Amino acid sequence: IVLVPSAVLGGWVWYEDYLSSQPRFQDTLWDLRPGMTPEDVVFAKGEPSLKGDRTWLYFEKDDSDVAHFVLWKNGKVQAIEVQVKKGRKYNLPTIPGISKYDSLQEIEKKLGKPDALSQSKDKTQRMVSYLRFGLFLTLEKNELMAVGILDPKEGPIRFAEEAASPSQ
Repeated sequence: IVLVPSAVLGGWVWYEDYLSSQPRFQDTLWDLRPGMTPEDVVFAKGEPSLKGDRTWLYFEKDDSDVAHFVLWKNGKVQAIEVQVKKGRKYNLPTIPGISKYDSLQEIEKKLGKPDALSQSKDKTQRMVSYLRFGLFLTLEKNELMAVGILDPKEGPIRFAEEAASPSQ
């Protein structure tokens, strides 16, 4: 009598844990979503630390080790990114199926080939976009340094110099 409910409960806990560890579409990061208006973002997070034409930057608790970027397109949030200084990976948000310590090869084993890959001008960083998961990741020296979500309808996120080049 005790064994059956225990086995069912154990199986259910295992299944819930398994599901929560599987990659899935990401639609919220730092309590923000693609498609929000500037007014929505200011209401949720306050005025940014730095405000550019296409990018707003927020520093977490006046700590420059963690930065939140909000990328704008056509007056709406296109993407949100959390970036950390090297060695501060523990500050990155958790993405189901991805470890903060995964290399690009390990990420590709888990998520498959990215829909797009962008490389920084100096070749030290790569940004991979997974439109099916609403996710993009930035790696430097093959180590994760930033996690972001994007609006898949707007396409992948690219480094500024690559996005501005005529071949893109």
